[in-house]
Amino acid sequence: ICERPEAVLSDIAACTAERRGIPIVYLYEANNPANLGAVIRTAEAAGSAAVLLSPGSADPFSPKALRGSMGSGFRMPVVRSVSTEDLFAFAAASQLAIAAAAAVGATDHYDFEWARGWVLC
Repeated sequence: ICERPEAVLSDIAACTAERRGIPIVYLYEANNPANLGAVIRTAEAAGSAAVLLSPGSADPFSPKALRGSMGSGFRMPVVRSVSTEDLFAFAAASQLAIAAAAAVGATDHYDFEWARGWVLC
């Protein structure tokens, strides 16, 4: 009936310049479709430019992922099969820094400097 939206990294590069301070989200082997959908929904609500998925991640257009995203999967650019090497090259070319989230860390997210462009892993 319709085609799946297919975003590529080159499409995302133009968005990053406009949305400095709002991170792009990168998920490594996100294999639970419902959780993947929830992250896509949250990324859209936060104003992120895109969600990037590593190889081995769940299908963002599976019924469970779409249900979890509550339609955000159709509005939010989702780039599939982005290797870590491609991620690092994209971040460098787009002048984005990479930050990783951890349950226990030295810096609280409220104290983090978000003003520059980031890829949040």
